[in-house]
Amino acid sequence: MIRSAEAGDLPAILSQLPRLQAELGLALPFHSGAARSTLKALQGNARGLILVLDLHGVQGFLLGVAQPYAFAHILAAEEIAWWIAPSHRGPWAGAMLERFEAWAAAQGARLIGLSHTGKSASAMYRRRGYAPAETKYFREI
Repeated sequence: MIRSAEAGDLPAILSQLPRLQAELGLALPFHSGAARSTLKALQGNARGLILVLDLHGVQGFLLGVAQPYAFAHILAAEEIAWWIAPSHRGPWAGAMLERFEAWAAAQGARLIGLSHTGKSASAMYRRRGYAPAETKYFREI
């Protein structure tokens, strides 16, 4: 089941965030305090979202925020982090994306921004009408 996160879900999300970071290929050290602050900020923000995939325990999460878009007078919903345990991807990813889209629409967003690790999500995004807009590169300094 996909549902809004509760306070008791935060430790499970925190334990999965390093797996997302590893999948992204970032060698930066994971800082649980910073991650915990981000989760608490999203929980306390009327325009913040934390979804969890609960299949007898948290098997994934999607963090999002709705905020003004920098180049137009519209609200944009942005995915901050999205991870599903590899054994539970597939249909659950589409269902979680649908839930994110419904939340974005309810917020009044007119634009949704998503990212992915380049492994499998682009085909799903294209099927749902998303178009690639940019590629993000990271370099540790």
